[in-house]
Amino acid sequence: MELRDKKGYAYEIGNLIADERITDIALVVPSELWWFGKAIEQNFNESIWQDGFANLICVDRSQWDAQSSYYKDRPGRLIINLARASLKNEASNVIELAEDYVSLIDMESSVLTFARLYSLFYGITNTVGCRLIARAIRSEGLDPAKLDINDLDNPATKILQQNLFVRQPYVELGKNLLEGFLGGL
Repeated sequence: MELRDKKGYAYEIGNLIADERITDIALVVPSELWWFGKAIEQNFNESIWQDGFANLICVDRSQWDAQSSYYKDRPGRLIINLARASLKNEASNVIELAEDYVSLIDMESSVLTFARLYSLFYGITNTVGCRLIARAIRSEGLDPAKLDINDLDNPATKILQQNLFVRQPYVELGKNLLEGFLGGL
């Protein structure tokens, strides 16, 4: 709901990535969120592939010292910190989210934490993807506001089709269906 209302962290972070032309993102996680971070890494990197994309990698907090030189205070780089130890004192390009998003005290709080985290990162992916589509339309001298997805001959609609970032989940679904079908043969 926040994303539809153009509010909240997902909208803000997604726009920051697009506005600042971020090329590399480190998602720093505590060990217990490692597989969550890897899932976000795969989804973001396979969904956002258009011109102007950013590459996101998941970094376990215990491995941050080995990776930090690639991200600290470097233009075009962003650090999203879900680890409980603050990184603000180490770099200026850090978004601290652990306090607002990481609560793994009991089963109920863990479920809510994962729901909020997935919503946050899918919201970021959606915001960045839409911004990159609008950028591609503008780069051809067209107005994204005049996009009519019901008019397949509209030049802006063709650009949208070429840059549609939400195709990746359907590709994965199709691969799984095909694998199941062929495995059944």
